[in-house]
Amino acid sequence: MKRLIVNADDFGLTRGISDGIIEGHRSGLITSATVMVNMAAFDYAVEGAQGCPNLGLGIHINLIDGRPVSTQPLPGLVNGEGKFLGSVRRLLQALLFKQVSLKTIELEVRAQIEKALRSIKEVTHIDGHKHIHVAPGIFPMILRLAREYRIRAARLPAEDRLAPGRRPAGVPWTQWIPQRMNSRAISLACLFMKRQLTYNNVITPDHFFGVTHTGFLDRAFLEWMLHALPDGVSELMCHPGYAGEDLKEVRTRLREQRESELRALTDPLAVALARALNVQLINYRDFIGSRVRA
Repeated sequence: MKRLIVNADDFGLTRGISDGIIEGHRSGLITSATVMVNMAAFDYAVEGAQGCPNLGLGIHINLIDGRPVSTQPLPGLVNGEGKFLGSVRRLLQALLFKQVSLKTIELEVRAQIEKALRSIKEVTHIDGHKHIHVAPGIFPMILRLAREYRIRAARLPAEDRLAPGRRPAGVPWTQWIPQRMNSRAISLACLFMKRQLTYNNVITPDHFFGVTHTGFLDRAFLEWMLHALPDGVSELMCHPGYAGEDLKEVRTRLREQRESELRALTDPLAVALARALNVQLINYRDFIGSRVRA
């Protein structure tokens, strides 16, 4: 059986993105979303999701952009303005040179998880903004906290070598190759993390798609992926939404691309194809339930 979780990242980043994700769930393929609890539209997103009982909600751990949730001192994790450092590279450098400790990072991760649990009836899973949750040293801590707070599932963003399919039309090689290389680097890092999932009794889907196609997700890719889906549970990561005025205030390279992704994910032909191919659209709650019953 082919089962697919379509998870929209960045829920709560802005109102426009949150509205787009809700629309993509009601009219398209989206079954799940992960919430950025430290961003301006968090409460707006959670309120909007209350009318969507079949939209699974997880937490999108954010240690890169915006301000922290924790009110405790976070030396090395924030800059002089009290904001996160703004890039994965800067955070990893701070870790490498011991400018920030894992104990400090844990304070913020705990604060984000606890805020999510206070506002969301059921936090189904955990992942990270720019995949920071699988960074060396951070992933074991994330899984330990997931087990502590009874969050049963986590994303492991390891794309199969064949997962990206072909280069999308109109995307230059200068953009495609770096994303392909980024996907391979993340996938290689994830090879060493599966044992930690088992140790912490945290589950993850069998297959994953979406790193290479971030910003390039279109109907052609969806058609390829739906035909190529292996048996088992797969997750597709996506970043749909509306690029409204509020997005101009946010540091992100994905702007009009979010609207393109939303159009693809709500395309009636893509929705019909999933149905015709007997692809079962599920959320992380369904996934966890099926593994518990098994």
